Amino acid sequence: MANDLDFAVVIGVEYYQQNTPLGGPHSDTEKFMDWLLDPNGGGLPRDATDPKSSPNVLKLLSTPTYTPRKDDLDLWLDEKMNGIIKDNQGARRFYFYFSGHGIGVTQKNSALLFPLWTRTNRNYALSSEKYLDELLKKGIFKEIYFFMDCCRNRIAGVEGLAPTWSSPLPASGAVDYLLYYATEFDTAAFEKPVIGQEEGLNNGLPRGLFTEVLINGLRGAAAGRNGKLSIGNLLSYVKLKLPELASAHNETQIPKAMLSLDPDHEICGPFQKKIAVTITFKVPGGKVILEDADLEVVLEEDTAVGFWNLNLSRGQYFLRAEGQQEGMKIFVDGITNQYVYG
Repeated sequence: MANDLDFAVVIGVEYYQQNTPLGGPHSDTEKFMDWLLDPNGGGLPRDATDPKSSPNVLKLLSTPTYTPRKDDLDLWLDEKMNGIIKDNQGARRFYFYFSGHGIGVTQKNSALLFPLWTRTNRNYALSSEKYLDELLKKGIFKEIYFFMDCCRNRIAGVEGLAPTWSSPLPASGAVDYLLYYATEFDTAAFEKPVIGQEEGLNNGLPRGLFTEVLINGLRGAAAGRNGKLSIGNLLSYVKLKLPELASAHNETQIPKAMLSLDPDHEICGPFQKKIAVTITFKVPGGKVILEDADLEVVLEEDTAVGFWNLNLSRGQYFLRAEGQQEGMKIFVDGITNQYVYG
């Protein structure tokens, strides 16, 4: 059943008047959109005539012939929120996803640059903090999720703008949020050619490293051993995997999250508790030990056959030859199902 009381804004900006064009935001935005509409993901309702869109989602992509403007966002959100109030339904979740150029303002705030941003028009950007604060004051959504794949380096005099709509007083009732940045304050976020497991990803096109890891996590890679995907599971997974992926490209990138949501709160799922994996041994023969994250022995067996086919619970494991302390870590997440030892 579709989550009819969930709403989202997804924004991908590749073309700017003055900034260097980017290569990843459009494909990254489409991947997040796919997750939003996936019944096993966000589960938002699909449009009756276009299954790749939703009446509950505003998607803004810059192109050589189209420049999304701040008013496009503000007017759509205002209309949707007024409709929710009029219907007296209330709403459950609001997702905000942005991929493009960004500028760090404070530890909590970033300016998310729209195409019309220039060095002289330096506030033509969304203030992540001001938009979040106004949505919290509205009190229409019970949960608010901000995912921002952009740099957070500083430029003097840039602050970003608040939405045109506002509330005179904060609404009563609890509203919880996750404010999730691709990188720490005053550091860069990167897009690189990323080779993935899904068909169509092996094209060498740039993708935001944060989005790559985030989407994998949301599609089940971050689920715990019980198959449930909580906020805490997701944050831990991205914090582990994003630096690893960045390091593979000779970069440093550490995500930054601020939240009031309970870390045990489930975001989607449940997913399969066990994953079928194959471990292949480069040099068959000899005993190898497989241990879980608690260093409990899961399997201790000869490798003469050359491979193991196993059903393993999600999480981290350690492979080592008998009598050796050093070995190889593997992370069972459903994204990678083939491992090579030796």
